[in-house]
Amino acid sequence: MDQITLTNCRFYGYHGALAEENRLGQIFVISAKLTVDLSAASLSDRLEDTVHYGMVFDCIKNQAENRRYQLIERLAGAICQDIFDQFPPVTAIDIAISKENPPINEKMIRAMFLQMGRKPSEAQIRQIMKSVNQNR
Repeated sequence: MDQITLTNCRFYGYHGALAEENRLGQIFVISAKLTVDLSAASLSDRLEDTVHYGMVFDCIKNQAENRRYQLIERLAGAICQDIFDQFPPVTAIDIAISKENPPINEKMIRAMFLQMGRKPSEAQIRQIMKSVNQNR
């Protein structure tokens, strides 16, 4: 399967369990690898046959900059959910989020990193199949 990857996208957000993180905010660096069939786009050269990575970036930006979560695990889950909801051709996502300066003994740690993978839920798969059948 093919992949579209957005790497090292930087956002300023207010996510974290500590009061300082919610008050001051910090930089989050997010990378997302989307699994999607690009065979039609590779033959047609038409934007509608692919997943528009600019729109995926906007989706990630909206969650990172306009929402607030205590856990970056939740931020990652919300980003994945939005991508699956907005881009039905995406069949899997690997996402990585790092905090550049987490509030943990700054002499010991310069960055905190989370990586997780997700696949669409059964409800999302049914929605994708319904969309495919309507387009036939």
